[in-house]
Amino acid sequence: MISKRLNKISSHIKGKRMADIGTDHGLVPIFLIENKIVDYAIAADISKPSLQKAIDLAKEKNIELDARLGDGMEVLNPEDGIETVVIAGMGGVLIGEILSASEISKNVRLILQPMQGARELRKYLFENGYEIIDEDVVFEDDRYFEIIVAEYDGNIREVPNEIELKIPIQALRKNQEEAFLFVEYLKDANLSIMKGLKQGKRALKRYIELKKEVNYYEKINDKYRKNN
Repeated sequence: MISKRLNKISSHIKGKRMADIGTDHGLVPIFLIENKIVDYAIAADISKPSLQKAIDLAKEKNIELDARLGDGMEVLNPEDGIETVVIAGMGGVLIGEILSASEISKNVRLILQPMQGARELRKYLFENGYEIIDEDVVFEDDRYFEIIVAEYDGNIREVPNEIELKIPIQALRKNQEEAFLFVEYLKDANLSIMKGLKQGKRALKRYIELKKEVNYYEKINDKYRKNN
């Protein structure tokens, strides 16, 4: 059975042809073909053993999967006609590097799920002509996962402040409860650090920075709860 996180990723698929970069076991593309959400899927991974797991699972389920060994989106060709690319389970900085290395990223829907570095990924998207069209937050296995859906339109956007870059604004706008809880989690993490700070000028400076973030998290949650 597909996880809540992978199911949410799958819900953002656009079109009938997709690619999963860093596919590992191939759960997303196999699920999409199995449930007739897409007609064609590329499962790509830089690791031969990981890719083999996807190939084996596809054979077990009698599903036709285009498995490709290679680095990032370099395995894709314009002739593939891919409409959606999924990149999940990597760091946000690495995802940005993968997007930068391929022009195809500008012609597809991107469903991105960074394991860490969502702030850096959002900053990259804003600065490189991508629009964040949707976001989700999923709580699974005792942690929060952020899902960012983006498409290239060439417009360079003003980068929000460093605090707001950490927040899934689109998920808050659609009144997603797990997004509000995630912002509460960020706030509580700061409060915990503040309690452990020792005395001194450096600690005081850090305390003020963290307190500023805590206040921002409270205001942003209040703002979107009232709007909804």
